Amino acid sequence: MTDPKKTSTAEATITSGGLVFKNQKQTIESLVGYFGEGAHLTVEMWLWERRRSTASNRYYFGVIVRRIAEQQGMTVLDVHKALKFRLLQKPLMFIDVKTGEVIDEIVVGDDTHNMTQKEFNTFVRSAEIFSAEFFGLDFTSEERNDFYSSLGPEADAATAQAIEAHQKNATPADGPEEKSPGIDPGD
Repeated sequence: MTDPKKTSTAEATITSGGLVFKNQKQTIESLVGYFGEGAHLTVEMWLWERRRSTASNRYYFGVIVRRIAEQQGMTVLDVHKALKFRLLQKPLMFIDVKTGEVIDEIVVGDDTHNMTQKEFNTFVRSAEIFSAEFFGLDFTSEERNDFYSSLGPEADAATAQAIEAHQKNATPADGPEEKSPGIDPGD
């Protein structure tokens, strides 16, 4: 197969009758106009997952992150980076390509911008639990209302996952343990 010179993306749904494109007529006309009639195409498909909601973003950045930033005298961006590092640790290894030996290992805070809504909601709940335990912050029902009402039927499972993940990463009772800083390219 040769490298494609032209690419296009179209949203579709699988039904018992076949593949149905969103805005079917315009999509087909657009594809014919772009690739030309009679063009042979290779179609790559993946399952679309809902991305985080604006309600989740508002609650995370506007309530949790903002309150920590105000209390700690930090910027919102620095708090976001710190929460990613603390709650989304991702180990990276640098390997010597000649010997296969590990040269260095670092830990970074994984990105949040490509998370599905379920993943981001779990992260937000972990941030909420962390904020309560380490900073004594309590979030009112009003502050959380938009976020929790946007969760849907998987809310209880997400809560259980967040609590379990937090407990696995919990630090000793005497406070947060020191960790070496990681490299974070940001979101």
